[in-house]
Amino acid sequence: MPAATSGQAELPPSSEVVAYCRSEYCVLPHDAVRLLNALGHRAVRLTDGMLEGRLSELPVDTEAAA
Repeated sequence: MPAATSGQAELPPSSEVVAYCRSEYCVLPHDAVRLLNALGHRAVRLTDGMLEGRLSELPVDTEAAA
């Protein structure tokens, strides 16, 4: 979770954060969403993991936000 707190100052207030993990069974995104919401950011958790999304051929934006 240190990455969420150290980088949160760089997040524009209008941005939405999608927290995810490699697997749907990971619990870290739940904690990240709670923390980011408590800090005033809009954050949601990806229901499945990135692996499931890639296997389902869902679109993934890998560009860094400007």
